[in-house]
Amino acid sequence: MSTGYSIKKTFFILISFITFSYSFSQDKFSNGYIITLKGDTIRGLVNNYNWEKDPRKILFKSNANEAPVIYTPINVKGFSVSNEIYESAFVETELSPSAMDKMKNEEALKIQSDTVFIQNLYKGNKSLYFYGNKAGKDQFYIKEDSNYILLIQKNYFQSDEGSGFIAENKKYLKQLQIYLNDCSTIENKLNGTDYNKRDLEKLYNYYYKNTNNKIERRNVVNPVKLEWGIVSGISVSSLAFKGKNAIPYLSEATFNQSTNFAGGISLNILFPRTHYKAGVYNELLYTSFKVSGDYNTITSPDFYTISTSTFKYSYIKLNTCLRYNFNVLHTLFNVSAGISNGIAVDVFNNRHLYIKQFSQIGEGDQTALTEAKNYELGYLVGAGIKLNKLSFNIRYEYGNGMSPIANLPSITNRLYFLLGYTIF
Repeated sequence: MSTGYSIKKTFFILISFITFSYSFSQDKFSNGYIITLKGDTIRGLVNNYNWEKDPRKILFKSNANEAPVIYTPINVKGFSVSNEIYESAFVETELSPSAMDKMKNEEALKIQSDTVFIQNLYKGNKSLYFYGNKAGKDQFYIKEDSNYILLIQKNYFQSDEGSGFIAENKKYLKQLQIYLNDCSTIENKLNGTDYNKRDLEKLYNYYYKNTNNKIERRNVVNPVKLEWGIVSGISVSSLAFKGKNAIPYLSEATFNQSTNFAGGISLNILFPRTHYKAGVYNELLYTSFKVSGDYNTITSPDFYTISTSTFKYSYIKLNTCLRYNFNVLHTLFNVSAGISNGIAVDVFNNRHLYIKQFSQIGEGDQTALTEAKNYELGYLVGAGIKLNKLSFNIRYEYGNGMSPIANLPSITNRLYFLLGYTIF
């Protein structure tokens, strides 16, 4: 089995593991409460999934030692967890496909009614609610008396004289104009309001800022966490060329390993919906290597050639990894997998020839690889440990080196040992 196959297999296994671990990491109970059908508030622990779509059910327990109980929108009036409030509501939802390849030439709405949990985004004299339905569509609602009214929007395919285009039903704009009509300038603001959380939240902020009404509460979104740091350590690098009958002095040479300094800056982006366990780790890293390999052709003791190829490359690499963090005995461990994009900033590419033909001896230098490239792509897998602001990571990189020649592929293998420090 080739090294390339092994590292790619490991890469995809690790990516799958991170995704799998993220899915199960969501099984976390946080402080919250439920509101019973009688209107009583019972505080305890709610299974906090940080939902992208609103939940069909929740798990609740009064304390950590109790077995969790399943609740649905039929059993409770609502619940709260992580400063998010959900209400049980009987609503209409629009289920027409929104993907372009499945979109139909059909303006009519595909409405279905259901009792669900919807998230309260704004509460006041004018409220706004969000629901992610089973068709994967974001739905928004206003409330009039005790009724939840769907803000209607739909994209659909429309054809005209042989050409097709995407049309949009924007009835929600008229609905909001009527609903928020005690703000005299709301119509101007509506013109640039698309059907998404960001735009509708901006609209409601504008409404409350420009009226005498006060917000009772609004949904506070936990921010993405950014961790800036520095890394420094060593890399142990090797180079090999493959391919039979290509360029023997490269493909049949054995190159020594090279141990060099590696260091740079890092940015770790952690996502709140994973409870800050998963994120994207980015690194701008300087790394280098210098290796030499001999290839000898000996006909007799007085007739031989010694070819020594030397490659000295310095790279600036942008490393981007999917990283998953987990705690063991109050210590933070991580596993990661990703891609490396490197640009060579300093290159030495040389072949030294020593030729002996009986009494005649000659030697000289030439370019070892005449068609060398400066860009290198690599696959990364790694693991590490973090204690407070200090971290230590071991990472393996499998790269495609500097050869662009199809029948002479180059392979770089690097093992990094890196210390890190989180600045802020």
